[in-house]
Amino acid sequence: LEAAQRFAAGPEDDAYGSVSVLCRAACESVTLLRRVPPDVFWPRPKVTSAVVRFVPRADRRAGRAALEAVTRGLFG
Repeated sequence: LEAAQRFAAGPEDDAYGSVSVLCRAACESVTLLRRVPPDVFWPRPKVTSAVVRFVPRADRRAGRAALEAVTRGLFG
């Protein structure tokens, strides 16, 4: 769930960070669809899971390496 929240976070969210920026750059949208409680798995994990929808951009590779370097530097 924590990773899913980071993927889908916007600039106003506490979970916002470098992975949020990279997901937004590579995707048209990133949406946390639902939380999945531990009791639906066997064996039960100690964490809550989540389902996330990633809708990739058609031009997602353009400038990615440079953006990744800058983003990691800023949030590192």
